[in-house]
Amino acid sequence: MANKRVKTLTVLDISPTLKMYRSTNMQLGRGKSGLKYFSKEAMAEYVRAFKDPRTIHATCEDYRASATIDLMHDQKEKTKIRMPVLALWGRQGVIEALFDCLANWREVASDVRGRSLPCGHLIPEEKPKELLAELRRFLKGP
Repeated sequence: MANKRVKTLTVLDISPTLKMYRSTNMQLGRGKSGLKYFSKEAMAEYVRAFKDPRTIHATCEDYRASATIDLMHDQKEKTKIRMPVLALWGRQGVIEALFDCLANWREVASDVRGRSLPCGHLIPEEKPKELLAELRRFLKGP
């Protein structure tokens, strides 16, 4: 049954989970960009959110699920994502260095567009205007 609410999917600086787990080696790790791109307001919001133990718990659960139940679901899934997918990744990041992002997403989705942006992993913080421009182009259609 088609989802009536979710019309598109945008992924930022990630390849599909199963592909990443199967292809990952010790090169996968924190990029060089660090925290310099975070505004004081953004950093304050992260600090505020992570003072709440529920935020920490939810974050840990997300990572736990990606390494367990999500992998099981991905291995069983044979149907490709049918909605349009926009994949964006940082040219100076791990995804660019270790994965073929568009090819990886095309393995699991039938309509994939995207490109690298001149930044690292933190696309919204590093290139917010470019990200918004890509999203606007994507939502207008091919």
